[in-house]
Amino acid sequence: MSLTLRISGKCSDMFDAHLEKDGKRIADYDGYVLPCVGDGDYIELRIDVKTGQILNWEPMTEEAILAQMNEDGFPHVVLEHSEIVFGPSTLEECITWLDDYIAETAPKLKPGTDEYLQHRESYYSICREEDLGD
Repeated sequence: MSLTLRISGKCSDMFDAHLEKDGKRIADYDGYVLPCVGDGDYIELRIDVKTGQILNWEPMTEEAILAQMNEDGFPHVVLEHSEIVFGPSTLEECITWLDDYIAETAPKLKPGTDEYLQHRESYYSICREEDLGD
């Protein structure tokens, strides 16, 4: 007789995943549940209680997982000690968000000045998933 634990969780658009390779984060995802672990807003896992094996997991290549994670192509704002992942569809929207964030957190800096640009470049980088390397 096998004992199976079924897990279902509703994420309501608050799902995130991080893919690591050799202990280093290579990709992040934020949005709907990835198809490899569920559907839409729902995480769905079946676990064999005796072995701890996820029964409804199909082996996948790194490329297949990255394809699922990059489907939306969300840009990332990578802060010095943390990362904000959000879903504007264009890099320009991401830069606008960052400029608004700097205006709130460092209001004395004037956009376009050398001091402003040095601040932005020293603390923040803006990239898309495909820019994140090994």
